[in-house]
Amino acid sequence: MSVDWSKAPEGATHFQPKRADDDFWHAVFWKIVDGVGVEAWQVSNDTDALGHYTRPTWTAETMSLLISRPWSGEGLPPVGVICEFRTGPGMSWSKGQVLAFGGKKVFYQDYGSHEWSRLYDEIEFRPIRTPEQIAADERELAITDICVVMDKDPSRPILREKAGVLYDAGYRKQVAP
Repeated sequence: MSVDWSKAPEGATHFQPKRADDDFWHAVFWKIVDGVGVEAWQVSNDTDALGHYTRPTWTAETMSLLISRPWSGEGLPPVGVICEFRTGPGMSWSKGQVLAFGGKKVFYQDYGSHEWSRLYDEIEFRPIRTPEQIAADERELAITDICVVMDKDPSRPILREKAGVLYDAGYRKQVAP
């Protein structure tokens, strides 16, 4: 299910969709703190207006239906988020899941290795890259390679622009067999 997070109230961390099999149930935006719903905004079935509740009823069934707000990439990722991380500048990005925070450490499962914890200040996090972002990064690397092959400074804007035109026209470095 796709959630329109632009309609979520400030502070909402989760969304509970309306149950299709029961007209009594409403969709609800939740603010969850330490695993407990502390605020809720019920979406009216008729008008889409939000009703605000500061001490909402919280049930196990509610928890099973929640959809977490996607992490924006700012600050530390929430527990349970699958994201990318690296352990220092120049290191490659790895994919994994944040498992917990404790003291000054973050505990995570690195899908590419057996590493599982680091100090906060030793690790960078970012959301999973979209195919468009990956393609843009590949394009930038290829443009730099074209500049280097021409024995030119790849930081010059005019040269990068011309190399970009070559890349967009389909020119690629040929790999010898």
